[in-house]
Formats: sequence, C-alpha cells, structure tokens
Amino acid sequence: MKDLSLRLLIHKFLLRPIIRLLLSVQVEGWENLAGLDRYIIAANHNSHLDVLLLYYIITDADIPRTHVVAAKDYFSRHPLLFRIVNYLFNPLWIDREHPGSAPLQAMENLLAKGHNIIIFPEGSRGEAGQISRFHWGIGKMAEQFRDIPVLPVYLFGTERALPKQSWLPLPLCCSVHIGPPHRFIGSADSFTDTLENFIRRMAQTEINDRQQRPPTGVRSKLIAVMGIDGSGKSSLSHNLSRNLSRHGEVCLISDRMELYHQGNEQAIRPLFSETLRNTISRYAKQAKSLKSYKLPKLAELLLRDHLTGEAARWYRPDHIIQDGSPLLNLVGWSILYREQAFSQQACAKAIKLLSARQQLAENDPIFNSFPELRHLQRLRPRGMSLPDVLIMLDIDPELCCQRIASRGEPVQPHETVDKLSRMRHGYLRVCEVMEQQLGIPVLVITSTADMEQVSNQATRFIQQQLERSPLDA
Repeated sequence: MKDLSLRLLIHKFLLRPIIRLLLSVQVEGWENLAGLDRYIIAANHNSHLDVLLLYYIITDADIPRTHVVAAKDYFSRHPLLFRIVNYLFNPLWIDREHPGSAPLQAMENLLAKGHNIIIFPEGSRGEAGQISRFHWGIGKMAEQFRDIPVLPVYLFGTERALPKQSWLPLPLCCSVHIGPPHRFIGSADSFTDTLENFIRRMAQTEINDRQQRPPTGVRSKLIAVMGIDGSGKSSLSHNLSRNLSRHGEVCLISDRMELYHQGNEQAIRPLFSETLRNTISRYAKQAKSLKSYKLPKLAELLLRDHLTGEAARWYRPDHIIQDGSPLLNLVGWSILYREQAFSQQACAKAIKLLSARQQLAENDPIFNSFPELRHLQRLRPRGMSLPDVLIMLDIDPELCCQRIASRGEPVQPHETVDKLSRMRHGYLRVCEVMEQQLGIPVLVITSTADMEQVSNQATRFIQQQLERSPLDA
C-alpha cells in the first residue's frame, strides 16, 4: 500500500507538473473521459512521451488500475529504464519476439478484474506524424468486452518533442484529443477499421486547424424535421435516418443522439451535453404552465443545438437529422408568447440573427418586441445551426391532440388544440421565410397516409435537393 501511495505521489506531484510545464499540454474532449468507470484507451503512437500524456489525462484514482501495453523486448534492453517503467506504470508486458495468444488473454484478465487498458493499436512507434495500420487485437478486445467503451485518442506533437533515437525531450507544445467512447458493433475487423479512421479524422482536423486550412471533404448535411407535437415527426426522423444511412453515416438528434449506418443503429455512449439536455428536458415536461415551461425549454433547445455541433465535430456523419430544429422551433414558439408581434418580417429577422447571417442595430424594433433575442445573440455569437433541407409535417391539431391523449402520458401546457393551432401557424410562417427569403428547400407534407409512404416521399425530396446543391463547406 505504501508503495502504491508513493507511485501515485510521483505521478501527481512530479510527472504531471513536469509534463504540464515542459509540453504545455492542451486537452480537448476531456468530457468524453469524465464519468467512465472502466475503459480501453486506443491511441496513435509516435514517442515514448505518449504514455506520460495518457497518464496525464486519467484521474488519480485510475492510475493504480490502468495498465499500458508495452514491448518487453525493447525495454528489457535497458535494465534501469525497464525498472522505472515497470514501477511507474505497472505495464502489461508483451514479448514481440514470441507472439501468440497470451498477450490478448492477459489483457482480458485485467479487464475482467475491473482494470483499464491503454493500447497502441499500431503496435510500435511509427514514422513521425504518420498513423500506421491498426492491428486486429483492439477489435478482439472490444468484441470480448462489449460493455467496456473504447476511447479513441489522438496525440499531437510528441513526435517532435521526443522523436525516435532521442532521449532528451524538447519544450514543445503537445495536445491530446479524446474522442467520444465507442461501443463494439459488427466484427472485430470492422470495429478496428472504424477506430483507425476516427483517429485519422481527428489527426486531419488538428492539422487543418494548426495550418488554418478549411476542413477537407464535405461537411455534414443538416436536415430538420418539424411539426407540432403529435404530428409524427419523431417517427419520420427515425425512418429518414435509416433510409439515408444506406448510403452513408447518419446522426439523429432526437430525444437521444443515435448513429446509423447501413440502415442499422450503431452503439454509442451519450455525450455529456446530451445527458444534461435530457435532464433539463425532463424538468421542462413537468412544467404546469407556459411561463414555467419557457426557460427550461429554451435551455433544452440551446443544448440540442450544441449537441448538433458536437455530432458534426466528433462523428462527422454524412447527414445529421434533427427531430425538430432548435433554431426554427425557437422562432416558431415565440408565437405563443407574443402573437401580436409575430410576423413574416419578424421571423426572417430572428432566423437571420440567430443563425449569424445578419447583424442588427442595437435600436432595431425587433428587440423591443422580442428582448430575448438580444440575450440569445450573446449566448450563441457564432450562430445556431440552420438546416440545409427542411421537412414540415402539417397535421390537423385536433388529430395531433387525439394522438397525444392516446399515449397515456401527462399532457404538457402547450398540448391543446388552441396552442398547437397557433404553433402550426408559426411553423408554417417559418417555412415560408426559409424557402422564400433564405432559399432553403422546404417540403410541407399534409398527408396522414402510412408513415412508410411519407418517409419515402421525404427521402426522395432530400436526395433530389442534395444532388442539385452539393452544399460543400
């Protein structure tokens, strides 16, 4: 126990301060590691400093039960170095000169005991700044322990701070990029490929940011599905996600974030912002009046918009489907609170302002009618997400109320025929502005036919619009 405490003190008060001062470490995505009891870290490997950076990001409590997979045949050449590494990191030693199934079995034994593993799927340090092909072992481990998330981590700068054949680190800035946890799905080979490609995308993003170059490739296409409560927009959103995922990856932002590929939902762990959003959403649903519903609903919409950005940032899907557009919902909802000031002109100004397409003078009359806009502009200075394509389900409010009643759940303050009728009017006005003033393709569906038919109609419309306009970033 004393030996363990001393090792922890060395990490906390010696190694971490040195790493912080020497490498000015920047960490992105720390929230993806927070709250995980068990995990497997999979990272690229260019330098012996990589291990120090990975131990830098884990909690003090995790240090004793986290083991890095290391090459025994390399470190055993240097007896003193071997003893130091063995003491500080308690590695899982792999003898590459005598490969076999034993290394994988040893990893599985540690994971079964509730410990964590740090693994470099490339197998050894690659060429500086390059990522080599991943070995299949990481996929096998993920397959064996499906309940343990795999964290993809990209390390940048260590290959310059301590390159191969060098023993003296240079004081150069390094960064750690922690991706969202991955859950096993498919086969070991496909999971390994997915992990490798994800880390490669993080690497490319980091390079683009440092060279101030625009992102490579085409950005995610954003499709919003709108409709009053009970219209069936959630069912349509899920169907569209499955349909469009047959030709690429799709991320759905609904009551929870879901990832689809080849028509099937993929296993992902909720991001922190999603967990917070769901908590606020549950609170909003318990509101007894429109007045008490307003603030938690506004916070939920802002977090949902933030989650859209997180989905694009981490997963880079081909399409993002929004079950309700936070920006457009917010504008449409204002009709319930200030119906007298609600007009097509006010909608257009609000949409342009909140999406950062237009700046308004401080004395613009719209701020007198909707003072919240001034605060929202400050909260999201870079603008909220504006859809590339908009689908609107225009269903009779009376029919929607019947559907809501049939659920057997508590009715929310706005779920009455009168209020849903006003919201329907507000949403249709928003659709007019989107199409006529912003040139966004809009499909308004009034049919109450079979949902599969409606989904196929919307899918064809989206595909046609995206083919006509590539919408490159």
